[in-house]
Amino acid sequence: MLQKVNFLEKYFLHPIQYYGKYNAVNTIAYSVLFIVLSYLIYIYIKRLEISIDKTFVLSTIPYILLGILIRVQVDYGLLQPSLITVTPGVWFISLGLWMIPFLILKKLAIPNYQKYVFYSGIIFMVISFLCGLKMYLTNLHILVIYILLLLPLVLFFIKNIPFYFLAIYGELIDALSSYIAIKHGFSEEHVVSSILVNISPEVFFITKVATTLVVVYLIERFVNEMELKKYIYLVIFILGFGPGTRNWLLLIGK
Repeated sequence: MLQKVNFLEKYFLHPIQYYGKYNAVNTIAYSVLFIVLSYLIYIYIKRLEISIDKTFVLSTIPYILLGILIRVQVDYGLLQPSLITVTPGVWFISLGLWMIPFLILKKLAIPNYQKYVFYSGIIFMVISFLCGLKMYLTNLHILVIYILLLLPLVLFFIKNIPFYFLAIYGELIDALSSYIAIKHGFSEEHVVSSILVNISPEVFFITKVATTLVVVYLIERFVNEMELKKYIYLVIFILGFGPGTRNWLLLIGK
């Protein structure tokens, strides 16, 4: 029993106490957890006959940003690292805050209920943003650059742009922000990414972009179910856009 406790402390609890650092063990565990949870959510969404369209995606954006804002406040020292402020706990908080109003409003058959889920998320996000406002105003030019980088995402929602753009965009945000952050003295936390960065930041960037394009091609080629395809693209987007946004916010406060 003591060995099990020591194992949990070494690979899970201590990394959380030290600002969410990753190792091979918790990386594998969190990856498996993420895949299983993503699958269960998709099955549940399908059972409820919820369409995965751009309105659905838009309803998730404020909650993704909320999770990142909470995580960045830990990086800034405004919040202490804990089970609910770093990975994976912070994402359970964001997921819960999104899913609870989403399911309640759908159950009540409220017209345009996803719009209200989006607005609720905006309120949570703005409150969290204001808590770290001083930090976000440190380097306004970087904040402006990040806002400009959001314009393609805005176009995705208002133009007839294919869903695979979402995955490519999210990963590009992550690749670009990681590359710039590394050049400014930041270190890569994730195990696999750190291996590539140690070879060279350029190798990391090229590998990430190339891998994303290959994955998108394979999905387009072999995944026939449209709803599943769009859901996978949303998941890939979250995996890139979340960490990428965190990197930009850290650069702003540097």
